[in-house]
Amino acid sequence: MIPTAKDAVMDFREPSPSMPNRSILGFADTYFEAGKLLYHKEIGHGFYLPAANLLCHSIELYLKSLVNPAKFKTVGDGIYQEVTTNRKGHSLFKMLEQDVVPVFRDQLTAAHSSLDSNMKAIEGLFQASRYPFEEKNKVLVVEGKDKIAFEVAQFLSCAVSELKPMLVHKN
Repeated sequence: MIPTAKDAVMDFREPSPSMPNRSILGFADTYFEAGKLLYHKEIGHGFYLPAANLLCHSIELYLKSLVNPAKFKTVGDGIYQEVTTNRKGHSLFKMLEQDVVPVFRDQLTAAHSSLDSNMKAIEGLFQASRYPFEEKNKVLVVEGKDKIAFEVAQFLSCAVSELKPMLVHKN
């Protein structure tokens, strides 16, 4: 039997063989390493916000490496078109809860029992570290949140690269 386009559609509730996305993972590692340098230098040097920004950016990229990049919609009988999904915004907790492939999210939260609470604790820090002069962000710029961001980024830097993709075989 010759496979059709319909047979080629993957179940995007589960990861594809290319996940985690190694390209995005490489960028996440780079931002984490840069954030780590500033984080360790931060004490007494005023690098709190740049360190927090780089660490939050690395967290966002680690999570994006685990997000399904595309889905398919039917455009005809047995014809499917790829639809790229790009959610707007930088809510790291929402990304973990809503966008990360469930099997990966479950592995991460099982390996780090306080991941959800840590992600909630740094919610808004990414935006606040980029725009600290805006009135709505001043309350979010609280020293000490960079420590939580560092711990989350450090965990993800190890855990994401060790996740095992689980393939779905459709009959």
